[in-house]
Amino acid sequence: MFRKATVAEIEAYAAKTREEFKGQGFKIDPNSYGLRAECETCHDSATLNPEMWMRNHNCTTGRKADFEETTVNPDGTKNRTLYFI
Repeated sequence: MFRKATVAEIEAYAAKTREEFKGQGFKIDPNSYGLRAECETCHDSATLNPEMWMRNHNCTTGRKADFEETTVNPDGTKNRTLYFI
């Protein structure tokens, strides 16, 4: 059986995530499924895996990644993953 999170649990999760990403330029709000994160600089946003998105997001804020991994797909396109500590 699937249990849906309560409003209080979602609010607590949002508060914990806000504290984790404090000062990094993200607006974090709860929605009916979990969290929505938005970059305050470029206004790009994510609701699917917002914590991963915030760790990998890089825009005009000048944030530099601690590690970068690039993989080449069989069709020649590249996937670039940025890691922030």
